[in-house]
Amino acid sequence: MSKIIRFTQQMLEQAKAEFEAEMRTAKLVNGTVSFKKTFTTDNAKATLRFTELAWCKMKALVAEQSKEVAWHGVAERCDDNVYLISDILVYPQSVTGATIDMDTEGYAKWIQNGISSGDERFNHLHSQGHSHVEMAVTPSPTDLDHQKEILSMVRDTGFYIFMIWNKKNDHNVWVYDLGKNILFENADVTIEIVETPNGVVQFLRDASSMVKTYAPVTKFSGGSSYYNGGYSGSRYHDDGYFTGKPAQPGKSIAVTGGGKTESETQKKKVTAHVDRSRSFDDDTDDPNGPFYYNDRYYGGYYEME
Repeated sequence: MSKIIRFTQQMLEQAKAEFEAEMRTAKLVNGTVSFKKTFTTDNAKATLRFTELAWCKMKALVAEQSKEVAWHGVAERCDDNVYLISDILVYPQSVTGATIDMDTEGYAKWIQNGISSGDERFNHLHSQGHSHVEMAVTPSPTDLDHQKEILSMVRDTGFYIFMIWNKKNDHNVWVYDLGKNILFENADVTIEIVETPNGVVQFLRDASSMVKTYAPVTKFSGGSSYYNGGYSGSRYHDDGYFTGKPAQPGKSIAVTGGGKTESETQKKKVTAHVDRSRSFDDDTDDPNGPFYYNDRYYGGYYEME
């Protein structure tokens, strides 16, 4: 749930009035008193958008760097709790697999050179992100101290975005909007990508529509006896045979086999699919016949898992 960042004078006056009212009627048992006040933000939500360029830069940076790495995001505040990151810049730093140390002297020169060169991006570095490589994206005590240090320098009408990503695409995002006095935490933030026509995102979506997951299907060879709601004793194709407890059509059943001989015992799962239009009753109930026990013959197939 989104939270307040700092106490306003109105909040202080409200808390003071409620505290005094409670103290007037309180009866102390051991000489101590406890007072709790919760300030809500009406469960406000935020949207964090990336241009396709910024998104691809950030994801490539996290994917290609074997150590931790940090970056700045060129960010702006839009309407209705929407924030946009339009570019990613990497600043001077020293890293290991689990730590990042800013090169203070190099960073100061980097900022100065960017501003003096007229690069407008350096006037909008309102975001800081870093990777945790293969680790979880929970902030470390050092991460939290760094956030506090940066926030102390953000003006009261400003905003700042922090984020942690890893190679599994796990992420943790905090949007501090001091102007609105709201902290949007990870669960409060929806991430969107502003697509470029014929860009990478569209390419990946189109590619996904062309690629299907293979699901092998095995046809019956000779059919199956079906009785009391189950199958028993059929052979099929060259993938083996199934035995054991029958299963209802459409449900998974245990299968022994996996080759062409009954001696193989590899366990598999199959789903029975029945074509009831290809069925008939055997009414003779001949004990020596193929359809004893009032069974029913079905065509169909098994779908391997």
